[in-house]
Amino acid sequence: MCRQAILHADVFLTSTKAIKDIYDKLQTRRNSYVIPNGMAKEVLDVQRLHKTKQTTDKVRIFYGAGSNTHDADFDLISRPLARILHDYKNAELYIIGQLELSPVFEAYKEQIHRISRLSAENYFEDASHYDIALMPLTDTFFNKCRAI
Repeated sequence: MCRQAILHADVFLTSTKAIKDIYDKLQTRRNSYVIPNGMAKEVLDVQRLHKTKQTTDKVRIFYGAGSNTHDADFDLISRPLARILHDYKNAELYIIGQLELSPVFEAYKEQIHRISRLSAENYFEDASHYDIALMPLTDTFFNKCRAI
């Protein structure tokens, strides 16, 4: 049903090149365009509110897992991140959502904080309080189709 709807569309809009490439292979000879996602006004407003950094020696690193499907993504950066926690005792890792941590992080449990979830309406406001946000993604077809 979706395929038929797509094939009958006069114009195809998508947010990623990977999805556009798939559409273009259907040989529909119709126009297709990538329109990247933009930042919502609320996100930009939060960014403006937090231009001044809090005076603390702590470096707060944020990782929002979202679901338990991101373990492989996080594994991409687990070794360098563990090294950062080892070398910089003022670094703190805040993990939001479900994530199975490698045993290497056991040595740094005092620097790791778990937060079960952030509310959708306050997500960007809450996330804006961290110094660094991590977003590793494995090189998969699914991730290439994600609009980030």
